[in-house]
Amino acid sequence: MAPSTKCGKCNKIVPLKTEEKFTCKKCLKVYHKLCCAKNDNNICELCTLDSPHKQGSATPSSSLLLDLDPKAVSVEALLVELNKKMQVVMDIREDTSFYAAKYNEMVTKQNELLQIIKKQQNQFEDLSNRFKNLEKVNQSLQQRVEALEQAEKSSNIEIVGLKMADKENTLSMVQTVAKRLDVKLEDVERAWRLGRPVPGRRPPPLIVKLRSVAARDLWMGKRGLLRSNKDIFPDENDDSPIFFNEDLTKHNRDLLWNVKQKLKATFKYIWVKNGRILCKKIENAKTIQVTSMADLDKIVAG
Repeated sequence: MAPSTKCGKCNKIVPLKTEEKFTCKKCLKVYHKLCCAKNDNNICELCTLDSPHKQGSATPSSSLLLDLDPKAVSVEALLVELNKKMQVVMDIREDTSFYAAKYNEMVTKQNELLQIIKKQQNQFEDLSNRFKNLEKVNQSLQQRVEALEQAEKSSNIEIVGLKMADKENTLSMVQTVAKRLDVKLEDVERAWRLGRPVPGRRPPPLIVKLRSVAARDLWMGKRGLLRSNKDIFPDENDDSPIFFNEDLTKHNRDLLWNVKQKLKATFKYIWVKNGRILCKKIENAKTIQVTSMADLDKIVAG
């Protein structure tokens, strides 16, 4: 026969293995669930009405101790008390199983979150690598565009400092320069000023488009003959200097300015040849080409 005890309210037998009973955690009496209500802490309604009880005030160790004298009580009373203690043990076991299940559930969710975080980290790294590759591709495309734009200017010459006349005919001005350099006039296709004049500042550069790169090289080779406006216009007392340069794109023009600013203290030679910006520290040193600000930063960093 299965062990049993009596309901603390109806005083009828309550089998220990039935699911229709509970044990009050305060008075430790066993009740039919239909006989007596309980709160969320498994405290019977009688104890609840008697005095409010805080969860955890009765420790399992104290509730499991028998406070009866085996010699002074009957066997039935001992069995009843033992059944109460067994019920406490079973309740503790149920609570332990509940919290163990909750713990396992939390561990499972934590592992799932870790997997999600790891997946997101992998996705972030993948996006970061794609972004870096796109940056490289974009930089490569930009350099190609710059190279094409510079190639269109390959036969051009920029004359800086050449005086500007009122109602100037640029082609006539270039023809005068060509005569002084003793080069063919038919090599000149057209000419124009790069911008408008600003009072008190040097005249805008004069751009000369020639028929070929060879013609450009011929003009550049003879530029030493004309160092000032007086060499072109001897009747005028104007000795302001003039300079012959290759015609550069805005990108290369800005880059050349930055190269001169950052390297003039450590590099003896900085020049342009065929649209390429070149530099070297001393005469017998290796020539370095600068194509971008990134190249310049590397050179400065050493």
